[in-house]
Amino acid sequence: TFGQLLYFSVISYLIQDGIAEMWGWIGEHIAPGTAASQTSTRNIVDPAKAKKDAGVQKELMARQARRKMKDEKEKDGLIVKEAIYKVENGDKWDVTIPLQFWVSHSTLTLPGRSKSELLGFYDVAATIKEPSSVSQGSTSATSSSLAWSDVWNDLLGLSSPKGSSHRHSRESTIPTLSVSYDYKGKSYHIQIKDQQELRLPSEQATRIEASDTDR
Repeated sequence: TFGQLLYFSVISYLIQDGIAEMWGWIGEHIAPGTAASQTSTRNIVDPAKAKKDAGVQKELMARQARRKMKDEKEKDGLIVKEAIYKVENGDKWDVTIPLQFWVSHSTLTLPGRSKSELLGFYDVAATIKEPSSVSQGSTSATSSSLAWSDVWNDLLGLSSPKGSSHRHSRESTIPTLSVSYDYKGKSYHIQIKDQQELRLPSEQATRIEASDTDR
């Protein structure tokens, strides 16, 4: 009967959502610290004003940053050549000056939280170009059917291109910080995700040979 069909449809939907949330496919919007959970906060701050304020902060830090760079060059210490804070489909912001400003005794440490909270930075993720409403409607209309196929694909060890695409989409909303620097006469490069701690010099950094920089 129609009543039984409706009952089983509701139960199936609840089970589907429960499994999906348990496996981490949905519910990120309520998880603290995730990019999705910060959407409402981002909407409160005007990205254009935040970017302008960050630019003013960089100007105020520039003189001290130049002095520190001069001191570090004299002792062959830590010199930040280029630092870029960016997000896919969003802004790309030069933070070379702030990072050199924070260099102390040939070391640099940035905390393991969003770098948008630091002076000279702003929330580049707030500038991500959102998909069209048509695209959003299409996604929400098909998400329910995709969840079940992802469950069986994972249980059976099958690949799920659409699921992988969804996970990549979430990852692409996380800003990254890329830093190129010199230390003891050698050049290095490192990239971290927004919430990761940064310590320079770093053993995780990639050594850049002179021939690479000449290309």
